[in-house]
Amino acid sequence: MLNPKEHYVSYLLRLRQIQTDSRFTWVASVQNTATGEQHCFAGVDALVEFLLAKFFTEQPGPNSD
Repeated sequence: MLNPKEHYVSYLLRLRQIQTDSRFTWVASVQNTATGEQHCFAGVDALVEFLLAKFFTEQPGPNSD
């Protein structure tokens, strides 16, 4: 989860379509541009789950009591 003091995060998103047998699938990776940390995903659904967990989980904001 983000540190409450971080209000900006930048990721480089890479999408690539691969073929397994006769089926095409999108795979994805994101790389934090500040740290170089990279995460790879077997599909777009896994990428969305990562982003939701990373940025949209309930957590008190910097102005909450």
